[in-house]
Amino acid sequence: MSGSFTQNGGIAIYDKFNRANTAILNGVDMVIELPTIYAISSSEFFATGAINLFSKLGIVDTVCFGSECGDISTLNNITDILIQNEKEIWNKITELMKSGNSFAKCRDLALGSYLNASLTLELAKPNNILAIEYIKALKKENCKITPITIKRDDNFASATNIREKIYNGNLNDIKESVPSSTYDSVKNEQYLTNEDIFNIIKYNILLNKDSLNKFNGIVEGIENKIISSINISKTYEEFIHNIKSKRYALSSIKRMLLSILLNITKEDYNLLVNNINYAHILAISDNGRKLLSEISNKSDMTIITNINDKIISNLSETNKKSLNIDMLATNIYSSLLKQDINKDYTNRL
Repeated sequence: MSGSFTQNGGIAIYDKFNRANTAILNGVDMVIELPTIYAISSSEFFATGAINLFSKLGIVDTVCFGSECGDISTLNNITDILIQNEKEIWNKITELMKSGNSFAKCRDLALGSYLNASLTLELAKPNNILAIEYIKALKKENCKITPITIKRDDNFASATNIREKIYNGNLNDIKESVPSSTYDSVKNEQYLTNEDIFNIIKYNILLNKDSLNKFNGIVEGIENKIISSINISKTYEEFIHNIKSKRYALSSIKRMLLSILLNITKEDYNLLVNNINYAHILAISDNGRKLLSEISNKSDMTIITNINDKIISNLSETNKKSLNIDMLATNIYSSLLKQDINKDYTNRL
């Protein structure tokens, strides 16, 4: 599970520990935090991080994810074509982007040379995109984990739709879409939105205005657009729309801003993205404790069930740097809620 920040570039609506415990109440046996580096990455690295973590645990035989397609053979077919022609497709996208078109449009044009119209249409759907990245990660790692997909349709309320209803104060409208324990928890919890992080982001931008291009995701002069936009924007939403251009989707811009917020440089990202080897467990059931014992016997990952200074000092430098980013994200979240910080230290399974 993503922790305090998410893949769409936003702040999580509720505290990660409450979300993890709610999952346990509803039948999940173990909740592991996806390291922040992966959680706020593009779909490719989000999926790669998740699959690598599952693979290294040593006990996972199946991974299940939603997709609009709902057919694993179709998703496998698309993935094979993308892997076989990956270099040529990226070269074509890069060339097409010189015309000033958006990445999404250039991607669709490039893929048209390798996929028929119906498959190209499937690749434009958000859950299919992530599903294909999961399968791609499995294939590239020669992983023996079997992928399974659940069809996403109108019978499933999307997380985006549920969040929007909460933001708009329509709690009764989500009652049929979530478990009763989730609904009861939501009624009593304070939630956060991206507007809550706007002032911190603004401060970090002004603090680093002469070196913004050091942060992950900041490329091709967009730092100048960020600086000019921060001077005229009164809200987070206004800010990201002032930065937006054909070349950059809002989700990409939001992930750039999270890198600035969390001080994730390009150097840090490149160091960490392929070298993280720990699993931080946020919550666990009684059955999950049995799984934990099995993981200990089969995995050489560092398994973190509680955090203290001794555990941190014994981590590798890459694991330590990544975990520090996770804890910074948690502390920012707690501070915005006006709660005590260092919850990663005090959380008990």
